Amino acid sequence: MTSLRSWTRPNLSKHRLLFAAAAVVLVGAVVTGLLVGVGSSGSGAYILTTARTGSVATTIEVSGTIEPTTAWGLSFGGAGTVASVDVVPGQQVVAGQVLAQLDTTALINQLDQAQAALRAAQAKLAQDSSGPTPAAQAAASASVSNANASVAAATTSLHDDQQALADDQQLLVADQVLVDSPPGHGMPVPGYPPGASQGTTQAVLGADEAILLNDELSVPPGAGSGGGTGTTGQSGGAQTAASAAQAAITTANRVIGDFVQLAGALTSLNNAQANYQATQAPPLPSLLAGDQAAIASANAAVSSAQQQLSTARLVSPGNGVVASVNITPGQPVTNSGGAPTGGGAAAGALATGPSGAIVVDGSQGYLVAAQVTDAQVAQVHPGEAAFITPAGATSPVPGRVTSVTPLGETTQGVVAFPVDIAITGNPPGLYAGAGAQVGIVVSQAKGVVTVPTSSVHTVGARNYVLVLDQGKPTRQVVHLGPGDATRTAITSGLSAGTQVVIASKRAKVPNPSGRAPGGKKGGGAAGLLGGGGRGGGRGGGKRGRG
Repeated sequence: MTSLRSWTRPNLSKHRLLFAAAAVVLVGAVVTGLLVGVGSSGSGAYILTTARTGSVATTIEVSGTIEPTTAWGLSFGGAGTVASVDVVPGQQVVAGQVLAQLDTTALINQLDQAQAALRAAQAKLAQDSSGPTPAAQAAASASVSNANASVAAATTSLHDDQQALADDQQLLVADQVLVDSPPGHGMPVPGYPPGASQGTTQAVLGADEAILLNDELSVPPGAGSGGGTGTTGQSGGAQTAASAAQAAITTANRVIGDFVQLAGALTSLNNAQANYQATQAPPLPSLLAGDQAAIASANAAVSSAQQQLSTARLVSPGNGVVASVNITPGQPVTNSGGAPTGGGAAAGALATGPSGAIVVDGSQGYLVAAQVTDAQVAQVHPGEAAFITPAGATSPVPGRVTSVTPLGETTQGVVAFPVDIAITGNPPGLYAGAGAQVGIVVSQAKGVVTVPTSSVHTVGARNYVLVLDQGKPTRQVVHLGPGDATRTAITSGLSAGTQVVIASKRAKVPNPSGRAPGGKKGGGAAGLLGGGGRGGGRGGGKRGRG
């Protein structure tokens, strides 16, 4: 399989809040509240507004970069040379589309050899399982017969040579006695007539020589032939004795050779009998187990060759867009992730996201990679809603925080924490690498009493609004919920429909510093009435206080 390094963001929730509808309600409530407040005349000296039920949220504004939620870094699974690259950056691709491939000539040859070895192993198992053929059994039986014949022949040859050796040894003894006898005395010797003369003895020696010649032994040059007249004397007898000794030695050597030949014939017979018995018995389990092991090994070799061949192609795992191509035809690659071995810009790694020979951005969705400050990170959590406005867009699209990295990154002394905000659905006009503005809803309340943020005052740890009591502004302590620059939620202390004082018509407009004559520094028109006005919204995502 092609090496695949996938870079997938956490799964997105399919639940959608009606963010657009909430925004419309919120804006409508603010505008209506202000118009009603200005037009009210509960007391001609004050500008009033009415507390009403609605929704309000606190948001943190951040900026980031649009990125795909899924990207694949594709690499070859083995070493080789790039044969073709079939895509370019920015090209749309579909799942299963071939993007590039290596030269597969050697890999195909390797697969062919592995498949041939597998077929041979399977054929051997089939043959061993069915047992020997009739022809093999007949051949084994013939081998036993031939081996028996060889043993019989070797035994006969050994017996004959042993008998010849005994005869030669007897002649050798007789001839030696004759050689030792004085000339002309005709001393009797074993095997010779008693009182034989020199001539008679010489005649017997001639007969002995004839026997030796019949045993295929040679007589040394100068030895007397059979039927001699006794003229050779003692010298002829000595030569005959020497010939008899040589004959005995030669025959003895032949006997030794016969023993060796007989031992070999017996070994061949044993082997032939064992082979014949094997042809008559069923296949041994160990033989079949060995054949099966050979098939398993051959199958593994075929699978390995097929795997290497499959990893010689880069295939897109899904629909998407080619983000980068880092290889060129003719370029060698290693088997360690498919990284190019050559230099140049094509070999450079991607700055962010996955890397590989080819990188594909999936079309499953997009997110915004943003950062929040150390003062904001405690308020941001996965699952919080957000509104994303891509660069160049006029209206936001909904999203949701999917991850907050707890480890800050310091850049030029400023600590920031990465945050991923997934864009809900797949709206048009989104491009990887484009910028976007994001409003993260860190808190929100629905169906609560809300008042204009400028009507809320804070003194110490207490929050209050002004209501008219017999025509005079009176402090009403309240508990606050989420709020933004325009409206704030009141969780307790105030009922819907209550008239709340925004400002006094008789007070002078405050100077730019926010301080009115005779009053304390405040925020908004409420400062005209004295006391600490609510600071007109957040500072960096925090609720401000006057």
